[in-house]
Amino acid sequence: MKKALKRLAAIILVLVIALGSFGFSIAPESGQALMSGGGAANHEFIKPVTHQTAAPEGCIGIYTASDLNNVRNNPASDYIMMNDIDLAGWGNWAPIGEAAAPFSGVFNGNGYVIKNMTIDIVSNDNIYVGFLGHTLNSVVFNLGIINAEIIAEVVSSKSIYAGIISAMSYSSVFSNCFSGGTLYTEISSQGFYTNDAGGLLGFGDSVSLINCFNMADVTVISSNNAVCAGGINGMMRHSEIRRCYNTGKISALSSNYTYAGGIAGCAAESHESDIKDCYNLGGIVADSQKFVYVGGLIGLSSTIKNSYNIGSISIISQDPSCVFAGGIAGKTVFHRITVHKNVKTDFDAYLTNCYYLGNILKAVSNPESGAIKNVKSLSNEQIGQMSSYNGFDFENIWTILSCDSSPVFNRDISRLNISAKIRYKGAASLFSSGQSEVIYWRSSNNSVAVINDDGCVYGACVGTATINFITSDGQIGESEVYVNYTWWQWVIKIVLFGWIWY
Repeated sequence: MKKALKRLAAIILVLVIALGSFGFSIAPESGQALMSGGGAANHEFIKPVTHQTAAPEGCIGIYTASDLNNVRNNPASDYIMMNDIDLAGWGNWAPIGEAAAPFSGVFNGNGYVIKNMTIDIVSNDNIYVGFLGHTLNSVVFNLGIINAEIIAEVVSSKSIYAGIISAMSYSSVFSNCFSGGTLYTEISSQGFYTNDAGGLLGFGDSVSLINCFNMADVTVISSNNAVCAGGINGMMRHSEIRRCYNTGKISALSSNYTYAGGIAGCAAESHESDIKDCYNLGGIVADSQKFVYVGGLIGLSSTIKNSYNIGSISIISQDPSCVFAGGIAGKTVFHRITVHKNVKTDFDAYLTNCYYLGNILKAVSNPESGAIKNVKSLSNEQIGQMSSYNGFDFENIWTILSCDSSPVFNRDISRLNISAKIRYKGAASLFSSGQSEVIYWRSSNNSVAVINDDGCVYGACVGTATINFITSDGQIGESEVYVNYTWWQWVIKIVLFGWIWY
């Protein structure tokens, strides 16, 4: 009988610990102030930016084109623009950051823009072209680049990576940025290299693009290489694009594989990249003598949520059987996962709450009913009706300005929830009251604590994790999250079952 009671008590304890709460505490670290003092506001950005009138301590102020050029001499430092920079008289701009010495600091545009940047490169080697060439572990935010003109041509069997803001980026964040102008890349030789180009970013690995938009026309041409062209990002890997949109025209032409989309061209290892709360209004043209993957949002991808496309799609191909086209994605890669052996099969990626203009195409060329949820075509009349967009957050993110317009981002997006919460038990403030909105956050250890899109922290297991964050007023820092058992769980563990653990 005693053994049965102990066994029952042990089962109850396991259930209590599994289903019960974890206690936690948060120790905020002081962030690095990158903005101080307020001036006039620039409302061109998705999130309006109030200009800071003085460069804070530890941050290098950029006042002239020469100051901007000098960033390349110390690419690991932090910078803040103090006014608009006009590069009209500068000549051919050399991208900042090389593979051996990438830009790895913080670049705060401070709500200002870089104007009239011109880049014209012809080379027989790999080309990395943009305001920034290579970035690694960097943060770029509140920056606009307008009237840019970029032309890059490779005349040998090499690759081109091109983006108006950055050519190639690893483990970096781009927040509240925009681009405008023209971007043209061409590989004229035979070979098996890639030509990746995007309005903001050419190639991104472990990159976050948040609250960004592109107005530039992007043209990518190759005689024999694969091409990837997107309004925001050309090629993305292990990356995320959130609350971004494109209005520029996207053209991708190749005799080989062609990937094109209004937001991104292609997501390599696509099941690990996400697009959420994005839209495309720009027209897309794709041409290939082999395979074409073209979608209103992305050519080849997986998870897309709460997004839409009403841009036109034009396809030129000699073999219709090699065309994969859709109003949302050209082709979506879904991987089946066995959740419980021989019982249930799930997917690691979904299309959820996505919409497209009904007269374009079907949503995706390879629909998988189990992985597509609430994806619909809309009529011209339905495009302007809030009721058409099930799943969209019209309180905090989206708005419709008139009955004949599609949803756009609310330029005064309400503050996201930045309270740290542990599932089933209590709450604690991650940041002091009145703190500006957190624009980016990430947990260092998801097995201990995870943080969702709303900024809520959930305990997963006993241990310590670090929440890295950036706020809209330029604070960059981290907070330690300690996850532990609650007091009553400790009582049960020690008093009733101490003999098991000690």
